[in-house]
Amino acid sequence: MERKRLNSKYIPWMIVMFFVVLACIDGIFVYMALSTHPGVRVENSYEKGIKYNETLSEYQKQKEMGIIGNFEFLKDGKLIDMKFSLKDKNNQPLTGYLVSAKISRPTHKGYDNNVKFEILSNGMYGKKLEFPLAGQWDVYIYAEKDGNIFRITKRINIE
Repeated sequence: MERKRLNSKYIPWMIVMFFVVLACIDGIFVYMALSTHPGVRVENSYEKGIKYNETLSEYQKQKEMGIIGNFEFLKDGKLIDMKFSLKDKNNQPLTGYLVSAKISRPTHKGYDNNVKFEILSNGMYGKKLEFPLAGQWDVYIYAEKDGNIFRITKRINIE
């Protein structure tokens, strides 16, 4: 049985071609990474990191107050009807809170929106809003009264 030998003059060119193909594949990966990732990041991340213990103590205070917050949303045509209710630990509605929300798109920069909720009824707050894009949105709700702050975060999916 006769084995055919490779001509030694082709071996350096094979090595060069291997690295050229490898560089092309890496170039494709770099292009895909830079063109698809929007680069969304947390605003003021350093300051938020420094205030982390303060955030934990606010959360503990919120748990001790026993306030229950409930957030729901319903699609009404192109509008999204957002409703938020606050109740104390005895299931009684809480009134007089200033309720606002920061609505942000976790994957796209430039669509963040701050809205103020209107008082609908006893302990119920709401806002109708049109979302510019379908997909996932983060809703950060803040309710404040007399220095007491209640926060709740929900991720919603708009179709």
